[in-house]
Amino acid sequence: MKRKESIDAFRGFTILGMILVNSPGSWDHVYKPLLHAKWNGCTLADLVFPFFLFIVGVTIVFAYSKYQQKGIKKIRLLRKAALRMIILFGIGMVLNFLMSDLKELRIPGVLQRIAIVYFICSLLFLYAGKRFIIALSLIFLFGYWMLLLWLPAPGQDVVILEPGMNIVNWVDSIVIPGKLYQKTWDPEGLLSTITALVTGITGMFAGWIMAGTSNSRKKTIQLLTIGASGTIAGLIWSIFFPLNKNLWTSSYVLFTSGLAFMILTIFDKLLETGKLRKWIIPFIIPGSNALTIYILHIVLFYPLCILSVGGIPDVKTLFMNFFGNAGLSMNMVSLLWAIVYTMICYIPGWYLYRKKIFLKV
Repeated sequence: MKRKESIDAFRGFTILGMILVNSPGSWDHVYKPLLHAKWNGCTLADLVFPFFLFIVGVTIVFAYSKYQQKGIKKIRLLRKAALRMIILFGIGMVLNFLMSDLKELRIPGVLQRIAIVYFICSLLFLYAGKRFIIALSLIFLFGYWMLLLWLPAPGQDVVILEPGMNIVNWVDSIVIPGKLYQKTWDPEGLLSTITALVTGITGMFAGWIMAGTSNSRKKTIQLLTIGASGTIAGLIWSIFFPLNKNLWTSSYVLFTSGLAFMILTIFDKLLETGKLRKWIIPFIIPGSNALTIYILHIVLFYPLCILSVGGIPDVKTLFMNFFGNAGLSMNMVSLLWAIVYTMICYIPGWYLYRKKIFLKV
């Protein structure tokens, strides 16, 4: 099965957005849409992670369908998925270690969650039918809803969904060893990974539609209809169960997956026409080496944003001081640095793409 460039384009769009929101010149000067919601709600920054998990699901369908067409046995593919999970999880742990020390090593993380979702989605794709996967997804979404709204955390008389006071955060504090991102809870914790898995599953269904035998127009209508329905359903559900990235609520799953369906479809149609391909290529480039660029955006942080030499401030500080003294608003200067840093991370991706080098695990 031929690799879909629209998947790389959507992945590249997402990785660039992630670097942009993760790398302001100063966290004290950031435009609100580029900040994560403090608790309930969903900003542009809150779309990045679920988009990544959605893409994982789409990619599984195309990659494994191709392998199966070549006659590769399921057990061999499952072993490959397990190995990849271990490697991704390990890379995530190493990156966490670079940002802290061994005594405060954080086990959960972005790559760690992606690794877990990838493996379980792979397992479901290889050994479960679509009806079972749909039923499982509904059980997870509604079961998680009931768990959070009906089961108070120990020590609480009533259900409270505030930070560190709900059953999900309580489980994190008890079960997960080492450092938690928010001390008493973690946004990539254990229970919230259950609904994060459903985000990956929604990507699998998008992949099945895209890889199907229906004509292009029918596929587009299906994808856009499902996307719009999911977004609306998520918004309606949020009245009773708020959109919340930290808890990865069921409404958040539907809302973000619905948007992902529609954005992926738009990229697919733009590439299909061919006329706008040159405008999509800048996203395909980082999308084809997304893991490499993700690692670089963390590794480059120290030499560019922390390291000072001979009393000369780090590059980021020099940049902020220069443009701040030029009279620009600090929010704008902070955004400009984020754009520059994103482009710095982009350049290695462009070089690898030009040389047709695609680094994967």
